[in-house]
Amino acid sequence: LHSRCELFKYHRKKEHGGGTSLFLQLGGGGSRKSYAKDDLWVLSDNPSFSDAASKGWTRFCASSWHGPNHEGRMQVRWLATPPRWPDEQKSIKVFAIRAAEFKTELTMLEHLSQLQELSSKVPVMESLLKAPAELERRASGATADASHGPDGLGFPFN
Repeated sequence: LHSRCELFKYHRKKEHGGGTSLFLQLGGGGSRKSYAKDDLWVLSDNPSFSDAASKGWTRFCASSWHGPNHEGRMQVRWLATPPRWPDEQKSIKVFAIRAAEFKTELTMLEHLSQLQELSSKVPVMESLLKAPAELERRASGATADASHGPDGLGFPFN
């Protein structure tokens, strides 16, 4: 647990591509060698990490760098809807927990997201991404139809 952290946002100038960059300033603890790019971080504005506590927030983000720089600061990106944060406020105090390194999982989710976008342009993609009807029935608790083969997956063995 990093308890004395600060989250900074920087608005890039339009000539530099615009947008906002987010930086997490860690409050001590851990050597640079123990961090990796795409580490999963849990950030909260309250030490209990509960949304209910004082109408606070708790969100996931991932590190964009392989670890903090010499000042203990690293760039992060939100993995879900960011919390409400007034535009005029450049930083907020947060509590942070480094959960794990999720590079493989994040890459897989990015690829699936791209495939979902592609499915409207390439008709066969929808069929490839959709689970067979029998798998959907099995997940909902329905029994397999014997005409769909011994495995119930829709592959008859004649």
